[in-house]
This record gives sequence, C-alpha cells and structure tokens, in this order.
Amino acid sequence: MKTKFIGDKSRINLFVDALMLILLMPIAGIGILIKYVLVSGVKRNIVYGKHIDLNFMGLDRHQWGDIHFIISLIFLLLLVVHISLHWIMIKNIFQRIIPNKIVRYTTGSIFGITCLTMLVFSIGVSPELTARYPTYRNEKIFTDQQNIADPIDRKQTQLLTTNQTDSPENENCKEEILNKTTFNFQQINGSQSLSSVAKTYHISIEELASELNIPISLKEEKIGRLKKQYSFTMNDIRMAVKTLSKNKK
Repeated sequence: MKTKFIGDKSRINLFVDALMLILLMPIAGIGILIKYVLVSGVKRNIVYGKHIDLNFMGLDRHQWGDIHFIISLIFLLLLVVHISLHWIMIKNIFQRIIPNKIVRYTTGSIFGITCLTMLVFSIGVSPELTARYPTYRNEKIFTDQQNIADPIDRKQTQLLTTNQTDSPENENCKEEILNKTTFNFQQINGSQSLSSVAKTYHISIEELASELNIPISLKEEKIGRLKKQYSFTMNDIRMAVKTLSKNKK
C-alpha cells in the first residue's frame, strides 16, 4: 500500500513539474513579447510613428499583461503544491544544513517573511505622481499632471472646476489657465476605462461615452477592448477629452 502511495505521489509530482515547465515558457515568452514587440511610449512612436497601437493576435500589450498575470498566479499555485509534495525532503535537508533549532527557525522565518513581502508589497500602495513634459520639438502635449506637480497649479484646477458664479476677473483667469493647461496624449492608454479617464480630466462620463458612441453601461470596460469593438482610435478619445475639457469654459 505504501509503495503504491509513493508511486502515485511520484506521478503527481511529475505531472505538477510538467505543468510548471509548460507555464514557465509563456511567462517568459509573453514578457519578451511585451518588452520587445509590443513596445510602448517613445520607442513605439520612433519605430512606427505617432497614433499607432500595436496588437498581436488581436490583443494589445495591456491585455497580454493580464494573461501574463493570470498564468503567473497559476504557476505560483503549482509551486505551492510542488513544495508540499517535497516538504519532508526539504525539512530534512534544512535540518542537516542548519543543525541548531533556533537558528533554523529564525532563518526559515526570515526567508518566509521576505517571500511573502515581495508577493504582496504592491497591495495598498499608491503610485508616485510625476509631471510629464514634451519629448519632441513642436509636439503639442496635453497633460493634466502639471496641475499636480505644483500647489499653485492645483489651486488653478480647483478654480476651473468650481460651479459657483465667477467674477469677470475669475473668468479671465479661467480662460488663461485653460489656454495654458495641456493634456498629455500619453496619459490615456488602453488599460484605462472611460470612467477613469472622465474622472482624471474632470469631464462628464455621459458626454464622453456619447462622443465615442459607446453605451454608458460599458464605462468600466478597458479602452483597449472598446476601441476594437466600436472602431475608434486612441487619438479619437484623446481629441474627445480635449473638446469636452474646452467646453467646460
């Protein structure tokens, strides 16, 4: 009976190891695809020109990133199964390497806490907001980040979005700010939703959806998926944001 169990355990272990190897290949392959084929930002503009979106098998780099994430989670789950199947062997080897019980427990605890920290460190953290500036000569870049970079600019943004009746002086100030305020084309990408774009640029989600002929019920869907279904480009949504922002005057 024991021999049969050992044999079954070996077959299970072989199956798990084979699955891990199979999953490891697309993890590396998709990483290479995102890094060197579906390039983003300045490199994409230089190689393919502006206002071009890159896809492979109908999916953009953000969607391939989602697939990469899912495969990584499955791989991590199989790794836990793999370790559990070898736990007795791992424990025995660890005992031989570090005979002292206190040192062994301390080392194991530090190792486990380090691994767990690297896994969950991104949960609950907030991104750093950095102002973006023109990267090409004579290129019109529209960015709302300038309003975040400087406390004075933040005040100006609040003035632009107020619903109170303004004096002629404030109206002139608003017009001047709107003329100077720019929105960065690179701020809007396929991984965002219509709702997040409307919130970022302080415009109506209903008006934005109407401009692009997209049902309001899809406001939380990623732009990368919507533009394939409703045949609009990233430049179309950027120009819609620009138009709606100017209409707020």
